[in-house]
Amino acid sequence: MIRSIPNRLAAALLAAGLSVGAQAAVTDLGPITQGATPFDGFVIGPAGSVIFDVFLLELPANGGSSYGIKNFPLDLGPAGTFGSLFESMSLNAFGLDDTPFTADDIELAISAPAGGATELSLDLPGNPGGKGYIKVVGISSGSAGGIYSGAIAVTPVPEAETWAMWAAGLGLVGLQLRRRARASGQLS
Repeated sequence: MIRSIPNRLAAALLAAGLSVGAQAAVTDLGPITQGATPFDGFVIGPAGSVIFDVFLLELPANGGSSYGIKNFPLDLGPAGTFGSLFESMSLNAFGLDDTPFTADDIELAISAPAGGATELSLDLPGNPGGKGYIKVVGISSGSAGGIYSGAIAVTPVPEAETWAMWAAGLGLVGLQLRRRARASGQLS
């Protein structure tokens, strides 16, 4: 009997997963630039295998940033299924010792729904930047493990000239509204 390559790959993943069950991964994403930065994670093992992944990063000073993860369901037929259920996702900054995973680390934001979720997101207003990490905690909901994908979106800090132009534009709009109100006799 001849098996296709995908079925052999799925069988190998399933066999490897039965011996693993849970693993933690630390991935260094390096400096994050403005725009979108993708990341992903997985666990191989039976349903209920623990997902505990950490993504190290260095954020630029920014006008805001968003973080999201989403289950990536995959059905490999008889070889098994992959699915993820998230318990929490948090964004943490290194503390004064400039070392991750120590008592002085600061939790900047967390998303932790009751009962878990298949996708989570965080939004963080502007920050001064620096070293930190995203921590993803969950379990696999598939018979062969769990797979997920995520993204980080960073927006730039507005320049002083941008703020000045915004304020001037707002002032001009206010003047125009005042003129119209006077013309229609609403203001004396």
